[in-house]
Amino acid sequence: MEMTSGRRRGVLAAMVVAVSVVLLGSTILNVALPDMSRALDLTNEGQQWVLNAYTLTFAGFLLIAGTLGDRFGLRRTLLVGLGGFVIASALASLPTDVGFVIAMRALMGVFAAAILPTTLAIILRVYPPRQRAGAIVVWAAASGLSISIGPLAGGLLLSAGLWWGSVLVLVALVGLIAFGMSVGFVPRLPTSGTGELRFLPVVMSVGGIGLLVLGVLDGGQSGDWVAVTTLAPMLVGLALLALLVVTEGRRSDALADVGLFRRADFAISVLALSVGSLVLFGAMYFLTFYLQVARSYTPFQTGLLFVPMSLGLLAGAPLSRKLSDRFGARSTVAMGMFLITIALAAMSLYTIHTAVILILAVFLVLALGFGLVLSPGTTTAMAAVPADRVGAGSALVNTARQISSALGTAVLGSIMWSIYGARVASSIASLPDASRSVARQSLSATLSLARGHSQVAAAQDAFMQALHVTALVAAGAALLCAIAVAVSAARSGWPASTGTEPDAFQNESLAPGLEPVAN
Repeated sequence: MEMTSGRRRGVLAAMVVAVSVVLLGSTILNVALPDMSRALDLTNEGQQWVLNAYTLTFAGFLLIAGTLGDRFGLRRTLLVGLGGFVIASALASLPTDVGFVIAMRALMGVFAAAILPTTLAIILRVYPPRQRAGAIVVWAAASGLSISIGPLAGGLLLSAGLWWGSVLVLVALVGLIAFGMSVGFVPRLPTSGTGELRFLPVVMSVGGIGLLVLGVLDGGQSGDWVAVTTLAPMLVGLALLALLVVTEGRRSDALADVGLFRRADFAISVLALSVGSLVLFGAMYFLTFYLQVARSYTPFQTGLLFVPMSLGLLAGAPLSRKLSDRFGARSTVAMGMFLITIALAAMSLYTIHTAVILILAVFLVLALGFGLVLSPGTTTAMAAVPADRVGAGSALVNTARQISSALGTAVLGSIMWSIYGARVASSIASLPDASRSVARQSLSATLSLARGHSQVAAAQDAFMQALHVTALVAAGAALLCAIAVAVSAARSGWPASTGTEPDAFQNESLAPGLEPVAN
């Protein structure tokens, strides 16, 4: 397949915009949550379902994304994914009821799963081995930038007076640009036309995690973690996931190749990537309320404050390679998790009046830590996967990260609002019963119903206490992971340097359907 360098750059540009729109869809709603909650009368549970519906279906359908590209062709899969994503994003922006928005967000996740792995697969097909590393760096950099561009762009629209759905209209417009660029630049690539489409693992994955999240959110909403409505969905969800592990573990063509977790390098890498994603996205959720509600920053100002996260991720990628070459991959990943721990622990010291420069510094350290985990963790995980199972390994790594992102929002959000409801109860005792029930749900609700300065101050104090405890819980999880990574990695004998590891991007079989193509 002969292509000019200009055509390749056009393909890369299209893939950068396409992967950016997927991540915009994930992060741009964070700054819109307070406005959206007021417009749609959302509970905390409703807010988290609006966010998690996207992540859950995204994670579940990633399991068959590689098979779709192999069976129907990469270009066709990408265009269908982008087209569906644009339509679902536009529909989700309509100011209707919350159920419709959640359904459209779930549909966005389905189409996003077709886009993300396909963009990487197309880059690997059109770039020769010696040029792939540079193309992948550009692709990964776009992913990092999108994490803060989403809140920043969304904040700009909301601060201009537009309704909350305008942020999703922007996502749809960027998706439309990606669609047009893909039509113009991406060639028709040879494909095997084979690949079994098995949807049962997808149903079990989405159903299991969805029920688990439902139970967690119910526990956070009610404060009763042993109630039937909390325990029943959690237990059924765990049972479905256990069944998925057992059934897929018996298949040689497993979509979720759980047998890979028997490899210590793979297991510890996925652990670090999962815990890192859980605490990062969970922190972005509760920090949005800290900045916009507790500190009264505008959506645009909030977006600006999230910019250091992208800078940290961008700096973390090249720095992680240098540190890995010098100190080893295991030390670099552990170092990243310890930085994440320090940043989260620092958040437990935030007050209503913490200096902005300190907030920015903590955000930068948090993202830098995740950047040090992301690159060597992914490389080490994929280096532990046999060449004939690299597609399933890639799907499993990405699925674990997406599921962890959803659980981060659900678990840390539920912990925070559960603690808040308990701490604020005494200060709102004078409110009518109906108002008191609403006021316990969130700081926004309390402030809207508060009577006098004393109740406002008490609500802010209760929120900060809840944020402190939640940040410490997240820091504890990160610390335990950091220790586990250091100990387990040392025992399993990780390579001393990424320079000694196989270059995953030189492997022609990195993704399904990527057989070498004759020039």
